[in-house]
Amino acid sequence: MAVVVFYEKPGCSGNARQKALLEASGHTVEARNILNTTWTRMQLLSYLKLLPIPQWFNRNAPMIKRGELSPDVFDESDVATILSLLQTNPILIRRPLLEVDGVCRAGFDVALINEWIGLSAAFDAEDGEEDTAEAALDDAAQPVADQNDPGDAGELIHPRAGSRASCSFTWAGFTRRLEAFGSTPERYSRPDAPGAPS
Repeated sequence: MAVVVFYEKPGCSGNARQKALLEASGHTVEARNILNTTWTRMQLLSYLKLLPIPQWFNRNAPMIKRGELSPDVFDESDVATILSLLQTNPILIRRPLLEVDGVCRAGFDVALINEWIGLSAAFDAEDGEEDTAEAALDDAAQPVADQNDPGDAGELIHPRAGSRASCSFTWAGFTRRLEAFGSTPERYSRPDAPGAPS
C-alpha cells in the first residue's frame, strides 16, 4: 500500500471523503494544507502538467464563482502567468494534490487513482472528482465565506446553478451524504434557509 501526501483545504468535506477512501483502501495519508504551503512554479507544474490548463483551477474558488476569473480563457501561452496566480492565490489550485513516491497528480478521479495506486474500498463514482465544473456536493454546501471572500458568510452555493440559490431541494440528499461520513448537516445550514433543519 502507498503513502499518499495529500494537499487539501482543511475543513473541506470532499477532501475528507477522499482521504477516508484512501485510508479504507489501506493507504497511509499524510495530509497537508494546500493554502499555507509555499509553492514554487515547478512544484505546481509537477502536479498539474498532465491536465488541460483550464483544469488546473478549483472551479469552486470564490473568485471563479463570482465571475472575476475564467479558467477557460487560458492556454499554453499563459502558463507562467497562471502558475504565478496560483502561487499567490492557492485557493485557486485544483485539489487535492497527491504525491506517491515522487509521482504527482491533481484532482481526485477515482478511476485514475484506482489504476495508479488501487482503491480496494467501495466508492460512489459521484464522490470522486471534487473540483470539476460538475462539482460534488461537498463545496456546494460549504459556506462561500473563506479567506478570500470575507462577505456572504453562511450563504450557500449550488454547484450546478452557478449562483446563490436555495439549497432546500438538495438538502435531503446532502444530509444523507454527510451522515454517511459521520458529519452533522446542521453546521452547513443557515437558520433562515428554506429547508434548513429547525
